[in-house]
Amino acid sequence: MIEQRLQHLKYITSKDNMALYPDYCNKLEVLREMHYIDEQNNITMKGRVACEMGSNELILTEIIFRNIISNLEPAEISALLSGLVFQAKTEATPNLTTNLKEGIKIVEAINDEIFNLEQKHRVSTSLDAQAKPHLNFGLVEVVYEWGRDKPFADIKELTDVQEGIIVRCIQQLHEILLNIKDASRVFGDPVLHKKMEDVSNAIKRDIVFAASLYTQKDAGLIVS
Repeated sequence: MIEQRLQHLKYITSKDNMALYPDYCNKLEVLREMHYIDEQNNITMKGRVACEMGSNELILTEIIFRNIISNLEPAEISALLSGLVFQAKTEATPNLTTNLKEGIKIVEAINDEIFNLEQKHRVSTSLDAQAKPHLNFGLVEVVYEWGRDKPFADIKELTDVQEGIIVRCIQQLHEILLNIKDASRVFGDPVLHKKMEDVSNAIKRDIVFAASLYTQKDAGLIVS
């Protein structure tokens, strides 16, 4: 009885009793095949960069290491990356530059590649086709024009999306830019660091980053 009790306790405290352990191992296989970790599970440079990302870690890291944004203008970079944060529905058809059209195709291909790799290794979040990471490029033109210093009153006319959603999307996009900027220090890329700083400065302005959208200044008084 003591032996049986001992075996039971060993099982309870072992990895075999961890419900998520198999999925953890599957995700390690994905990371290993994508070279985020080596054969001994030591983190690689790509893995260190991915750790700097707050969300969309794999696709953002692949975008960086494949130099997808290296030849894009600041406004184009912000527009392309908006597809990772925009989630609302829109019926508007964006008018895109040639660079943005090509960039979207590449990002969608990377997204499919990651999803197929997760399915190959039976990662639980990818076993259902509906779990495929969602990309939405419906606000690309809006963000592109915002990055080109267009007034908010003008860009909101380019879409049927509510103003608050546009503001939220640009704010979330700014967080991604800061993450990439920090990641550039990890592998020592001053060019990428400077480019992300330029993109960040281009979109962080005016009403989108005001302290309060319900506060205005009038004759030296703050009216809420």
